[in-house]
Amino acid sequence: MDFPQLYGRRNEEPWIKLESIEFRRHRDGLIAKIDGCDDRTEASTFSNLELGVQRDLMPPLEDGEFYWVDLIGLDVVNTEDTTLGKISNVIETDASPILDVKAEDTHYLIPFVKPVLDSVELTSHVRVKWDKDWLA
Repeated sequence: MDFPQLYGRRNEEPWIKLESIEFRRHRDGLIAKIDGCDDRTEASTFSNLELGVQRDLMPPLEDGEFYWVDLIGLDVVNTEDTTLGKISNVIETDASPILDVKAEDTHYLIPFVKPVLDSVELTSHVRVKWDKDWLA
């Protein structure tokens, strides 16, 4: 997929516009060549950036589909109607995506898989089959 404009950030810092980037696959990741960035020292400042694109440039979704970013900030409620916290991140792993759920004094890492997932209501919450005592 080719996007006309990419943005990058690190650790929740403000997004910065990235100019003219070419990507190529390398092992399990990507290597990017940023136009005008020609030495290793300067290139290292761009290492491990979170990349983003404007939402309106993303492909349309089918009914029932969503992007991970749509889950961020939703409440997580278990099947006993106990609110476990809010989704702060979705972590990609080889086995399955993981919901990173945080509350004031609690932290959960919940597999985002069918046996655990009960339902997703994008306007309010994700319902999971997860006991409140199963902490990260």
